[in-house]
Amino acid sequence: MICKNCGIEISDDSKFCVGCGIAIEQPVEKAEPEVVAAPVVEAEPVVAQPLYQQPVYAEPAKKEITEDDLPDHLKPMGAWSYFGLQLLFAIPIVGFVFLIVFSFSRGNLNRRSFARSYWCAALVGVAVFVIFMLFALVLGFSAVDFVDEFRYY
Repeated sequence: MICKNCGIEISDDSKFCVGCGIAIEQPVEKAEPEVVAAPVVEAEPVVAQPLYQQPVYAEPAKKEITEDDLPDHLKPMGAWSYFGLQLLFAIPIVGFVFLIVFSFSRGNLNRRSFARSYWCAALVGVAVFVIFMLFALVLGFSAVDFVDEFRYY
């Protein structure tokens, strides 16, 4: 064996160099670890999970609805139609008959609703008139006495 420091040849069993005095490292036989074959374990197949994707919500397309697209019983009525119905309902006997017919008809929904509202207004008017007449009867007033009182002034 040769000294790494001074290059002199020394014996294999020496611990120090004879020329320079440096400690000589003995070559150590590295014991290779015994390789034990690991048992072969079959890996379970990895199933790829689908990634979660948040659903996309889109607002449905709105279709423009025109008056022509509506069925006949839902079509709106004009202002003159309402005015004409009011005049018709104001006729004493004929108006009352048409009021009842239009209130229960399956025709135009707007005409039926208007007839029902006119019917309700007529009932309120009659109720107010009856209450006024009862009030006048209880207190002893009459329309003739009221008019006669102001005739002389």
